[in-house]
Formats: sequence, structure tokens, C-alpha cells
Amino acid sequence: MRRRSLRWRLAASFAGIAILTALVIGVILVPILATHYGRAEGAYLEAAAERAVRDLSVASWKDPKELDSRARDLAVITQARVTLTRASRAYAGASESST
Repeated sequence: MRRRSLRWRLAASFAGIAILTALVIGVILVPILATHYGRAEGAYLEAAAERAVRDLSVASWKDPKELDSRARDLAVITQARVTLTRASRAYAGASESST
């Protein structure tokens, strides 16, 4: 049986160390990044909702076309479907056409 050269063993050990290092870093970073981006997205959505409330507080609640337009604008900003309801739970407007 022929012995493998030192050059080949050295390259294989470096490749093994590189793969092991990548795996360890991945295992450590995935939960850290998931938590960070989850919090960042939550903060973004909360800020967008606060802006939406400010914008709607000055909107005319009597004009359904204006409410639908505002809802569509807010849907673009918040990247979510928006449905506006009155305090009595009656439909007031939406970012999509109601069925």
C-alpha cells in the first residue's frame, strides 16, 4: 500500500478545518441573525403602523374613496393588506376590493 504524500494530507487537513470552521460559524450565527432581523422587522412594522395611525387620524372618515386610497397607500408602505374598520366593527375601507 502506497503512503499518501505529505502535500495531499496537508491540503486535506486544511480543507477539513475550513469546513469545520464554516459549520461552527454557521451554527453560531444563524440564531443570532434570525433574532436580529426579527427584531428589526418588528420595529419597522411598528413604526409603519404608527405612521399609518397618524395619517388616518387626519383622513376624512366620511369619504369611502379617500379611505380606500389611504388604505392602498398604507398597504404599500407597510407591505401588508390593510382593512379599515370603525369602532362599531363596520367596514370603512381596504387596500383590496371587498367581496
